[in-house]
Amino acid sequence: RIQAAQQMEQGASIIVIADETWHPGVVGIVAGRVREECYRPAFVFGRNPNLAPHYLVGSDRSVDGVDLGEAIIKGQLEGRFKGG
Repeated sequence: RIQAAQQMEQGASIIVIADETWHPGVVGIVAGRVREECYRPAFVFGRNPNLAPHYLVGSDRSVDGVDLGEAIIKGQLEGRFKGG
């Protein structure tokens, strides 16, 4: 909640939060709650102990009128993401 509140105060249109202690099974629940409380699209990440240490597991939830899949594809095509 603190991370989401800080991002809202800064005028964020999308909320992105992560916590290494969150189990992969709860990130979807957290994303849904953030979306409901902030009425903004939310990306939430946690660690998966079964993957390499630098991998995160994430979930997203959107609001009406925002297609996160389309936004991610567009961002990838525009070279806005780095990964390996």
